[in-house]
Amino acid sequence: WHLGHEALIEIEAVSTGRGEEEREEARARYDFTDWPNVGSEASLKEQAEVWHQWGRRFLERDGSHRTIASLLRGRENTLIDVTPTDDQAKRANLARIALEVDRLGADSVIFTTEAWMAMAVQEDDPRHRLRARDRTDRVDSLITYAAARDGGSAAFSSAFRMVDGSPVLEEVVPFDADPRQALGPILEVWGRWPAEEK
Repeated sequence: WHLGHEALIEIEAVSTGRGEEEREEARARYDFTDWPNVGSEASLKEQAEVWHQWGRRFLERDGSHRTIASLLRGRENTLIDVTPTDDQAKRANLARIALEVDRLGADSVIFTTEAWMAMAVQEDDPRHRLRARDRTDRVDSLITYAAARDGGSAAFSSAFRMVDGSPVLEEVVPFDADPRQALGPILEVWGRWPAEEK
């Protein structure tokens, strides 16, 4: 239910094939030869950092980055594009990811998206109650969140500015993020799973 429009939101899930033609197109567009690699035995933090580096490459090449969730279960990896059209769709998409986590039995999630960031200010500052998107001092950022059922989490940010239509990225910055804020519905799913499945 879209609170702003007072109407139902439709969510469509579409599976897309990754055939050889699509792989060739991707190789030609992004030239993966020098991209960092990560194995499934790597820690959640290591995996998230590499996913973030990949996100930076996509952002540099395309000028934007879609919102992508990677649902991991052992060596299995399911990618979901959940790029929202507005805040209501963002919440609905997180609920959709949580359903997929439950269905697939995924025990960790890596989530990369563009976001606006703003520095925390004192309560008496007029900007204190404003969301980052409504602040003139906001910063465009590429954000990667990662969370695992065992409680592990990691987050990375790369601020960027657009110069002549192309993003210029700053250094990668790890930061503390409460996964409940970004990935709350997924944590709720994990909390409902029987303890013996952990």
